[in-house]
Amino acid sequence: MVIDRWEQVGEWAAVVLVVLVIVAFCFVTGLAVRTAVGRWVFALLERRLFKRVPATI
Repeated sequence: MVIDRWEQVGEWAAVVLVVLVIVAFCFVTGLAVRTAVGRWVFALLERRLFKRVPATI
């Protein structure tokens, strides 16, 4: 019984940690794109990669 509770807490903590990592990654990426180097890298990726990927609706 007690072990089951700790497994549930561990699973919940893992989900929260993953969500926080994703949010932090998006935040840092947003900050990086605001710099001159970040804008250059984004433009490069957009020209080389994103324009070749078909858009879906």
